[in-house]
Amino acid sequence: MFMPDKPHRYGSKMFMTCDSRTAYCNRFEIYAGKHRHDAKGGASPYDHKTGAAAQVRNFKVVLASNRHQWHVVVVDRFYSSVLLCVELLAMNVYVVGTVMSNRLCLDPALKEGRATRPASIPRGTFKFARSVAIPSTVMFHWWDPVTDYQRWMGGVDVHDQLRLQKYSLQTSTKFLKYYKSLFFGFVDIALVNAFLSHKEAAVMGCKPAMKRGAWFGVLQNQLLQLKAEDFAGVVATPLSGSQKRQRTHIRVTHQLEQRNDWVTVGGVQKRRHGRSFSITFFCERCSLDDAKLWLCNNIRRQYNGVNKTCFDIWHDDFDAGESIPATLGKHVVLRHPGQRAGKRKRTRRELRLAGDREGSGDMDSDDSDFED
Repeated sequence: MFMPDKPHRYGSKMFMTCDSRTAYCNRFEIYAGKHRHDAKGGASPYDHKTGAAAQVRNFKVVLASNRHQWHVVVVDRFYSSVLLCVELLAMNVYVVGTVMSNRLCLDPALKEGRATRPASIPRGTFKFARSVAIPSTVMFHWWDPVTDYQRWMGGVDVHDQLRLQKYSLQTSTKFLKYYKSLFFGFVDIALVNAFLSHKEAAVMGCKPAMKRGAWFGVLQNQLLQLKAEDFAGVVATPLSGSQKRQRTHIRVTHQLEQRNDWVTVGGVQKRRHGRSFSITFFCERCSLDDAKLWLCNNIRRQYNGVNKTCFDIWHDDFDAGESIPATLGKHVVLRHPGQRAGKRKRTRRELRLAGDREGSGDMDSDDSDFED
């Protein structure tokens, strides 16, 4: 997915719950899309796969076997909200963090505007809190929550640095299929967690911890020494009989969907705009694998004296292709997407430059004839 505010703008979005002291990843959820379906298969008005819902699921699993009555979690401003704080408070979890000023349910009285200098300042006296023994020392009040936030914030950031900046399998290899790179990202998470566990075990045993590169070398040697007898009790997952890609999930009702054809313009991802007469909508339930049934969503045709869209004619009058009149000839043919891009059409400037070159060439030939 596209995240313009991140250092790597294209990537996978994960909701991670990490330890603030050791950066150990306790649980994570990967964002798999914003298709909203409830348990019964119908449409849901709320997306339960992202935002506060994913964080609450992480905390329910992590705090299932809690040893204390209350816990404290530190969050950043991007995913924090008032509703999330209320939900976590009901789970005996305090929240320390920042929040964006445009969040819903945030009291406007808490928002402080920019202070300006008044026209006239009343005269008075003031006193600096300076130490007499050490004149360079200045004492002032500091908020305890700010200190706690700066001290304990960054567990996820440290885990990402250990996972992506050095000894990373995901960033060292490139694949055409994104899910292969995503798999190595999961392996990196397991390796980082194992190394952090090794460090904690060394501290508890009063022993020096190994460097990460040396520890990975020991782990690699241990994996190479494994034999077939070590996997005697492992049951392999049987492969399916057909390697053909399965058909995607069919909607309960026939609905129009727009194709996911994106283009990057100036570093920003936008939907590709085709020609004015090209169709970008299709019916997923009437489609077959990658062959889409393209249907127009604008009223452009008249059928039986009524102005209708192609989507309405296909589903209401033709019964999704089962009742096509014989007078109309052949059935509708499903079109597969193109295997390669067509030849690019030259722009107006390129055509004008080509015409100028041809014109200059004709003039040179005329001049040569005149000189002869």
